[in-house]
Amino acid sequence: MFSLSSPSRFWLILTLVIASFAVQAKGQTISGTIVGTVLDQQGGILAGVGVTATNAETALTYQGVSDNSRGMYIIPEVPPGVYHVRARFSGFQPQEHFPVRVDVNRVTEEDFGLKISTTTTLVVVQSDAPMTDISTPTQGAFFNQTQIRELPILSRDINNLALLAAGVESVRTFSFASTLVPFSANGSWG
Repeated sequence: MFSLSSPSRFWLILTLVIASFAVQAKGQTISGTIVGTVLDQQGGILAGVGVTATNAETALTYQGVSDNSRGMYIIPEVPPGVYHVRARFSGFQPQEHFPVRVDVNRVTEEDFGLKISTTTTLVVVQSDAPMTDISTPTQGAFFNQTQIRELPILSRDINNLALLAAGVESVRTFSFASTLVPFSANGSWG
């Protein structure tokens, strides 16, 4: 038969009592835990991914971040309820799991497989003026008095002012005997 001395027996009983309190204390929690891993679509580990659990009724949010070694995240001390659990990482499409039920003293596992984001940017340009005037085949340009006075024209010839308008090109075949204008507008003859 096995017998213990009085001091050894005291320490054994004390150890058993403390261990029983530890087991009971663990069972006395009023919250749950959400755990999981975050991987990319090829199964690679994604570290630093923010995972949030938002209570559907109270809108309270609890957060966790995936680690470097296994891509695992832990959100401890989550009150019981139904949650939206969302993983979000730059360059990847966010993913949300709903409904995720968290119970008292339970571990809820939610794993994420994020896909690379294929974002497209749509640029909308609005203009009040039409790009072309479809009611007439002519095109014109207007120079106000300030422009006529201050634009740098070397010869001060009005024909050279026309070269500053959009679509106007100089015609080098101009001669003083010709009555042709020394410029061409939008591909027309001079």
